[in-house]
Amino acid sequence: MKDLDVIDRKMLYQLDRNARVPLGVLSKKAGISKESAHYRIRRLLENKRISKFYTIINTAKFGYYFFKIYVQLQNTTGKIEKEMVEYLQSQPRYGWMCFCSGRWDMVVGAWAEDPVDLEDSFLMDFMGKFSDYILSKEVSTTKHNIQQNRRWFYPVDEKPITVDVGGRAEKVELDDIDREILRIIANNARLPTTRIAKLAKTTPAVVRHRMKAMEKQGVILSYRISFDLNCYGYEFCKSFIYLRNINRKRMDAFIAYVRQHGNILNMVTAYGSWDVELEFEVPNFEYFHGEMKKIREHFGDIVKSYDSILISKEYKVDFMPGCYPPLNQEQGKLGR
Repeated sequence: MKDLDVIDRKMLYQLDRNARVPLGVLSKKAGISKESAHYRIRRLLENKRISKFYTIINTAKFGYYFFKIYVQLQNTTGKIEKEMVEYLQSQPRYGWMCFCSGRWDMVVGAWAEDPVDLEDSFLMDFMGKFSDYILSKEVSTTKHNIQQNRRWFYPVDEKPITVDVGGRAEKVELDDIDREILRIIANNARLPTTRIAKLAKTTPAVVRHRMKAMEKQGVILSYRISFDLNCYGYEFCKSFIYLRNINRKRMDAFIAYVRQHGNILNMVTAYGSWDVELEFEVPNFEYFHGEMKKIREHFGDIVKSYDSILISKEYKVDFMPGCYPPLNQEQGKLGR
């Protein structure tokens, strides 16, 4: 963070609140000209401080639940792990994939309509292909994934923007144009409407109307930025919390505490061995455990214990099955 000035940090903060913020609005909030704001965004991209602008899409609106498979590996090599990554990246039903250290070695996130659908797609698919290298696995089902914008870029006294990726699966009526728009903006949230329209083979007016409608329907939830945390000297840590003696009042207090925490990006409630997952972006692992100690001190009556992992590298983070990768700026077209 030392090579970023206050203006860079302000811009990162605003772009993470809304990656589609108009350049004029962004420049005013940063206290610079539109030309300077445009130049700084380009520089942040070139320096890998931003890897992509993405859209948080609630796939529960398509009838999907999100399952996470936590895997312990055995007898793997760099070649085998590369094959795993390439395979999962090529399959549209997998939305998240990372390697980690701690209780598990790898986490895979998959969309499925129900546990039977998951078994058919995962156990007969990835597990069958790489079963010799999998020692054990554990599955959790996401009930709610409360995501909030980052406050550690530029701490200000503003309420976090929170969205809920999950809930009961349902099927909102979306046509081919809606789905194509979603596939485009999933990893290209800052594309101008005219460019989205050209790629989706429709008009800018249609794109604006459809995106507003999907925002109202809760299909499109937010627009954010993505990057490699190592570029900022930060770590991605995840805790798995086992609760006891839960009541509504204490759970509401726990949620309120999590939401005000500037280093907690996501809070997941899950069906599985544990009850809650917290995802932290922190300066180091020691800081993470210090914050977890504070949580246990504040909520020792409901927090029984916790496990943790340190995520070393994310290889896939998508919010839409079958979405396009970040736009190839050189060729000006989408590609897989």
